[in-house]
Amino acid sequence: MTAPSAPEPSTPGPSTPDPGAFAATTFGQALRCPVTVRRALKVSGVVGTLLVLINQGDLLLAGMAPPLWKILLTYLVPYSVSSYSTAVFMVEIGRQTGQDVKTGHRPAVIEDRETGA
Repeated sequence: MTAPSAPEPSTPGPSTPDPGAFAATTFGQALRCPVTVRRALKVSGVVGTLLVLINQGDLLLAGMAPPLWKILLTYLVPYSVSSYSTAVFMVEIGRQTGQDVKTGHRPAVIEDRETGA
């Protein structure tokens, strides 16, 4: 009879995410990426709600409904800003890491921009 083997120790703490996991090759791909959409929806929900309360609070407290187009536009602006900034970041990371977002592969050799090596 053999003694049961001890479980392998796990590494404590969070792991550092691979920057290439957030890479995109085109701006359009980055805009449609689930990470971009989720982040923009969260930002839009929080910031848009605060802006509606600030800009339309007097109407809401008076029991009146503000025009729907104003509310929709109030949520669209932070969604657009968040989407744009996330997409630009993802494209830049894609350029730096050389990762192709469709295949998830990186070229075998990535040239260093500063040294050219």
